[in-house]
Amino acid sequence: MSSAIMRFKKLHTGEEIGHALGHNKRLRNVKNADKDRKGLNTSVMYVENVQKHIKELDKLHKKTTGKKARKDAVRVIEVLMTSDKEFFERVPDSEYFETCRNWLVDIFGEENILSMDIHRDERTPHAHFLVTPVRDNQYACKKIINGRNAVRGLQNSFYDSVKHFGLERGELVEYTKAKHQSSLQFAEDVQKGKESVYQMSERERDNYATYGAMAKEEIKELKEENKELQKENLFLREERNRYKEAYDTLALGVMSCVKGNKAQKQKQVKDIYHLGYAKKMEMEHKKEKFKNDDLEL
Repeated sequence: MSSAIMRFKKLHTGEEIGHALGHNKRLRNVKNADKDRKGLNTSVMYVENVQKHIKELDKLHKKTTGKKARKDAVRVIEVLMTSDKEFFERVPDSEYFETCRNWLVDIFGEENILSMDIHRDERTPHAHFLVTPVRDNQYACKKIINGRNAVRGLQNSFYDSVKHFGLERGELVEYTKAKHQSSLQFAEDVQKGKESVYQMSERERDNYATYGAMAKEEIKELKEENKELQKENLFLREERNRYKEAYDTLALGVMSCVKGNKAQKQKQVKDIYHLGYAKKMEMEHKKEKFKNDDLEL
């Protein structure tokens, strides 16, 4: 049975966004695309100028949060949606991709859908959607697709929206512990893999090629996410060190102030004591003088 396939790719910079647009709009040559079938593609822009729109979102993010969007912030998410050739032989691709678009609107909001491109010039029809992960007037990719649990939830939600087409739930690639193999065992496995490929039908090879390409993209995304998390950890450590320095400086200032106040109070007590003693001696002197005056009388 055919499977529902969806993959996310995070785009951070104007260059990455421009590259995605160039591929999706066929502004550059695509190795696996059939030029004679280019006219079968469907291309829709929901935003007139994507790059200009992103700059406006950067300004909105700064106005909302009081901070500039980080250079490595996820500004656009490219969503790839497809199935296999057998599925599209029985279901019109336009109907399937319209359902996909409606699901994206429910998740990201109509205002965040930038473009939709349906490619029919390659072996298997597939659609590229560019969306902005904006919530409450600020970039919020982490709230939407951060972590495997969030992605799993979105995959489940997507499957629920398209399962009426008779599709299976696409498999998730799980983290597994790699097993050490001898070079001989590895060579045997490679040979078995080749034999299995030769025994496959053309449709099965197409499907495996599609899944392999998707898995490669997912691995790349995970590496990028890991790199992003490392940068974030470094930023947090630097922030912690800055706060510690500020705290130490404040603590020294407070201690200095306390010591200063203590010394000042001690001086005040001492001054009061001396003043009191002087007054006492003055009174004693006046009292003695008063006695002497009485004696003289």
